[in-house]
Amino acid sequence: MDFRRLWLSLLLGSPLLMAACASNDQASATQDLGDRLEARLSTDSAAGRVAVERLPSGARVTIQDSALFGPDGVALTESGRNVMTGIAQALLDPAWLQVAMSAGPDAPATLQGPRARAMERFFADHGLGGMVVPDAASVTAQAMTAPQTSSIFGSPPPPSAAPVTGAAVTISVVPPVGPAPDSAVPMDSAATADPASRPAG
Repeated sequence: MDFRRLWLSLLLGSPLLMAACASNDQASATQDLGDRLEARLSTDSAAGRVAVERLPSGARVTIQDSALFGPDGVALTESGRNVMTGIAQALLDPAWLQVAMSAGPDAPATLQGPRARAMERFFADHGLGGMVVPDAASVTAQAMTAPQTSSIFGSPPPPSAAPVTGAAVTISVVPPVGPAPDSAVPMDSAATADPASRPAG
């Protein structure tokens, strides 16, 4: 056996194998994220208040403005906080995710920024501000980029259409160095519990 040739083939093949594994982990994490969002938001989705879109490397949750914001057009309603809590509880390891908030296309220009900041503030108040990226366009571009998977893993499904218009939470899955997340770290933790639902201390 030519051990030098074997060693060279392993050396050259390792980066390709690692890249394939990372891409497969990214695809698996993206699938898991979509499943969890759909499960957490099933009631609101069935009522037509929320739509979950599966993206090639992430997901987008679109929320009806009337269900998310109160009479002043900015403050989150109780149902809006519940939806945002469901999104937070569905997330995977924060090290794997980037999140961006954006107001709906029909929102007045004067409310675009305040609405996005109100949604960002909800995440910050629940200890998840570190994964929020102000540049929604970059997060969307990342979420729309298909993982560079080998053909043995198949192609990701095309994004589904959103039957709901309104504000959006876009989540991209960006693999860090290390193994794929086994579970959602923030899920059902005190950090993601809506303050209004916590027992008085």
